[in-house]
Amino acid sequence: MYATMLIAVPTGVKVFNWISTMWRGSMTFETPMLFALAFVVLFTIGGFSGLMLA
Repeated sequence: MYATMLIAVPTGVKVFNWISTMWRGSMTFETPMLFALAFVVLFTIGGFSGLMLA
């Protein structure tokens, strides 16, 4: 359990930083940005499922 939390907390900070960087920015939804957004979504879903399965 402690190892899971040691990994989950910094990863949560990373995801928060990624989202807050894009929050008030002037984004254009071109192909690279769509790939980046999809990565953040899939990374978050994978993290939540990993926490549940651990």
